[in-house]
Order: sequence, then structure tokens, then C-alpha cells
Amino acid sequence: MKRIWFAAFAAVAVALVAVACEELPLKKNIPDEFTKVYIPNFDNKTSEPGIDQLLTQKVTQNFLIDGRLKVSPKEGADMQLQGVIERYDRLVMTRDQNQVPQQYKIQMAVDLTLTDLKKNEQMWTTHTIVSLTPGQEADPNAYDSTNTTSLREFTTYYVLNVAGVPPEDEPTAQNRLLDQMAGRVVRRVIDGF
Repeated sequence: MKRIWFAAFAAVAVALVAVACEELPLKKNIPDEFTKVYIPNFDNKTSEPGIDQLLTQKVTQNFLIDGRLKVSPKEGADMQLQGVIERYDRLVMTRDQNQVPQQYKIQMAVDLTLTDLKKNEQMWTTHTIVSLTPGQEADPNAYDSTNTTSLREFTTYYVLNVAGVPPEDEPTAQNRLLDQMAGRVVRRVIDGF
């Protein structure tokens, strides 16, 4: 009897979720009339050389693969996506008994600013804005999303074969990290998260 009741309850729950999803469209982060984005080379505030060019290439590739926005030169674009790599850190996670590093973590933080090129005004940014004027608050209409924090991604890798995990070098792990961040940038621009 319990199985029949549970199966019926589960079927009703799935039907309600499906109906709710049909009725509520997903929030879109950009207006429908914006179809083309210009992506200048990301700025690099880290000491990691060339990472800005690599991330810019990966972000551009991910927009092309996603297909919902076209990558365009500035003259034909509706908006501009400016990125700044704020941090790139390499941390030792574990060491062996001789203090030789076995596992590393690499992480990065990126800030984005999306600008409407037709109106020449900022649509949103992930940069934290702090008002130093007493009694004056940031304009809530300046953002279309409550997600106003830097995008952060990380990955770990072993340099020795530990517990059956094959060793990697930093460029391999860095490529994985850049793929993760590029996907995150595209989701943030189009979907808002």
C-alpha cells in the first residue's frame, strides 16, 4: 500500500513541477534584442603571463558553441563584455613526509562588466561597488541581477601518482580551470548565474 501511495505522490509532484516550469519562464539576464557581443581581450592583474589571452579565447569559443549570442567586432555589436582576471593562485594542498608537494590547487577570480554599446551605459558588473558618501546607496537599478560578486573557479591536481590518481602538470590543470571559468562566464552573461 505504501508503494502505491508513494508512486502516486511522486507522479503528482512531477506533474506539478512540469506545469510550474511551463508557466514560469527562466529569467533572462539580457534583453531579447541583444544578439551580438564584443569581447575585447581580458585584462590580467595577476603575475601569470598569457592567462588573459587563453581565457579570452576560451570565452569566445564557448559563446560560439552555445550559439545564443554571436561574437562580433565592436562596430556591429549590441554589447561589450569586459573581463578582468583579478586573481590566479597556486596553493600546495598536501605534502609527503619529506615536505615535497603532492597536490596543488589552482584558483582564479574574474570580474565582468557588460556594457550596452547602443546607449553607451553599463548594464551590470560583478565588481563590488562601495559608496563612500554617507547616506548615499548604490543605485539598485544599475544591476539586473543580485549576483554581483566575482566569478571564482578552482581545480586540484596531483604531481605524483597518489591513491591511483594519475599525475598532472600545471598546464593541464590550468586548461581545465580555464574551461570551467569560460563556461561560467557564458552562463553569467546569458543566464545570470
